[in-house]
Amino acid sequence: MSTSSEDREEIRDLVARYCLYIDTGQADRWAALWTEDGEFDLGDGHVVSGRAALREHAAQMPAGQTHHLAINLVIDVDKDQATCEESTILTSKGTIIMVARVHDECRRVDGAWRLAKKSFTVDPM
Repeated sequence: MSTSSEDREEIRDLVARYCLYIDTGQADRWAALWTEDGEFDLGDGHVVSGRAALREHAAQMPAGQTHHLAINLVIDVDKDQATCEESTILTSKGTIIMVARVHDECRRVDGAWRLAKKSFTVDPM
């Protein structure tokens, strides 16, 4: 059984892979970070639900044109459930195009942490 600090490190890695895979066009790997029933609330009234729909969403993102920067992660672990609060900055071609607060709900599935729900609250620009 892992310790809370090991769990937190695994969740930091999960968030980093989320950013890397979406930015580099790795839709299959990005979708695999989610639970089968994962839910992605984009903060604009649009919610993507289920791993297949999440994969399709990621496949529509142009590879190499954005950088997601997740910072200031605050992770709370309770057995096989965890929450992660973070700030995200999204850039494209060197310009900040979005700043948001993010709430992640994570779940340990078959020994690995997965995103169960990710919710964005986008700051006004």
